[in-house]
Amino acid sequence: SSRYRAIFAPTGYSAAKLRPIFPSHDVSEIGNAPALPFNGELSEIAELRGKDFVLSVGTVEPRKNYEKIIDVAAALQPHNVVSVVVGRSGWGNIVTDLDRASNDPTSNIRWMKDISDSQLRWLYANCRSFLSLSHDEGFNMPLVEAGSLGCSIVASDIAIHRTVSPPWGRLVSPGTPADEIATEIMTAPRATESAYLAYRARYSWDFIAANLLSKIQAHRRTGARSHA
Repeated sequence: SSRYRAIFAPTGYSAAKLRPIFPSHDVSEIGNAPALPFNGELSEIAELRGKDFVLSVGTVEPRKNYEKIIDVAAALQPHNVVSVVVGRSGWGNIVTDLDRASNDPTSNIRWMKDISDSQLRWLYANCRSFLSLSHDEGFNMPLVEAGSLGCSIVASDIAIHRTVSPPWGRLVSPGTPADEIATEIMTAPRATESAYLAYRARYSWDFIAANLLSKIQAHRRTGARSHA
């Protein structure tokens, strides 16, 4: 890193964490963007046709706090809401716990380990709410995907979620009981079209490219002045 004057981070949160590590560098936010194409086709998932469901996306591992999502699923069952988890098996006891819960015929949990982009877009478009209760995240790309498509969002109140969650998202503290989180899910609003399109623009590759170009030009001007 001593070869570089500037370091770019995907969020202001990550930039703040890097500054003490690289005190002699200019560390700033550059942005980040989903790879999921938002305007592609939607492929319906037949078993969820006509059903009310909440969606969580991410590898199944302890940091994602799927234990709490299982509890919230139980609290949603009286409301006839299905809890859909999309993510590959990771590690830890939670993999076994979630597998057991999703295979219980009395459970309202559905675990989908490998789906297409078009199926994922359908899930975002049709879910009652997107739910992420992670203990920690580097960025949380699925949350940004959900926000970019206008989903209502309920997420854990952690630093990165305070940075990337859209204005209409609802943040819940780690100790919030499952039934209270279920209430938030049942009442959280979807975004207006103007709101989610503005949010999407903030996390677009066009925005990142313009931001990067601006920062490069600023550093060139600074370098030219220092050699004048």
